[in-house]
Amino acid sequence: MYAKFNLDISEIHRLKTFSESRPIYGIESINIDEVRKAIRPNLKALVKGSTSAENVIDGNALKNYIFPTGEDGDYDVFISYSHDDTDDAIFLASWLEQKCGLRVFLDYYVWGSADSLLKDIDDHYCKQKDGRYNYSRRNYSTSHVHAMLSMAIMDIINNAECCIFINSGHSIHLPSLRKTSTAKTLSPWIYEENKMMSLLPSRLVRREVKYFSVLKKSILSDSLDKLLMTHRVDLTGFKKLTCENLKEMRGKGTSGLDELYGSLAGIRILND
Repeated sequence: MYAKFNLDISEIHRLKTFSESRPIYGIESINIDEVRKAIRPNLKALVKGSTSAENVIDGNALKNYIFPTGEDGDYDVFISYSHDDTDDAIFLASWLEQKCGLRVFLDYYVWGSADSLLKDIDDHYCKQKDGRYNYSRRNYSTSHVHAMLSMAIMDIINNAECCIFINSGHSIHLPSLRKTSTAKTLSPWIYEENKMMSLLPSRLVRREVKYFSVLKKSILSDSLDKLLMTHRVDLTGFKKLTCENLKEMRGKGTSGLDELYGSLAGIRILND
């Protein structure tokens, strides 16, 4: 990670009024149901374990299949956002891709497959003869999936060139704290992403980043939706990003990011 920015959602709304029409994010036309259906046969086989060690799952193979970190492209920007702000996140991602020539990581289009993974594991390993799930085993399986997901998220944040946090009433709760450097969130995923962005060291020299897709955020069952827990979100190191900054980046590709770093982050650009 090279730099991180705090973008108030009102700046995205301003950007929408500036744009002539709504841009289309690169993978918006993908049929998500078809994608999920296509991965299920291999997913079931991986969950059942290898033939040489039946009922022993190859965690590395499973992680690479469900949370791939392949090398089929580069991402310039990682966007952290609340799923309640999905439309605005899609707009920002598409605008950065089409107007600025940047590659943007956005996880929305692959949500839900983590649920499928967890259900397949629970059906195979946690279901009792009476048809109910063993509570302890389910907790254990969930911890495995969450661990794989967390490591995948950390990989993409670490390898992304810069990160943008969309600051809104959905991502940051307690309105009085939204404009402060230390806020509160009810989302464990935003808390995790923020903590990673705050703790991972910034890299002054831009380097090649890896293409990444991740499935996340829809893991918890409906029965847990009522659980509310606040987490501290530290925005001290996040530079404020505005609509004007984004408009200045149009048509410049990664050189637009270089200018942004110099003007906002105060980072001296070093040549490779």
